[in-house]
Amino acid sequence: MTDAKTTGTRETRIAAHLLTVMVGVIMLTGAAGSLTTDAPRVLTVAFLAFGAAGLVLPHYSWRGSRPAWAFAVALDGVVTPCLLFGSPKIAKVFEINLGVAGLPTVVAAVAFALMLSLSADYER
Repeated sequence: MTDAKTTGTRETRIAAHLLTVMVGVIMLTGAAGSLTTDAPRVLTVAFLAFGAAGLVLPHYSWRGSRPAWAFAVALDGVVTPCLLFGSPKIAKVFEINLGVAGLPTVVAAVAFALMLSLSADYER
């Protein structure tokens, strides 16, 4: 959105949308990793669904779709606590350090905050 009502700077819009894409990539990477371990299949399906949404929603949100923006905000907002409280399980299943397993939480939290800060751009 490039009209005078736009409150978020271009850099904020770019960062918010790219970080949401990054959340999608992280989820798809988790789905691929969960296929090679004994992770529950529901985890794989959830990673695939959230990952696909994380790749598609920012595209439509960038083009000004309010429903896509709202769903992207909700996606980032839901994924953040799931990743936070799921980090110990993810670290155990993928046999990685807990600190490394917690990094996607930071990405999702920042994506959520930045996407939410763009709310005035999507008012009707």
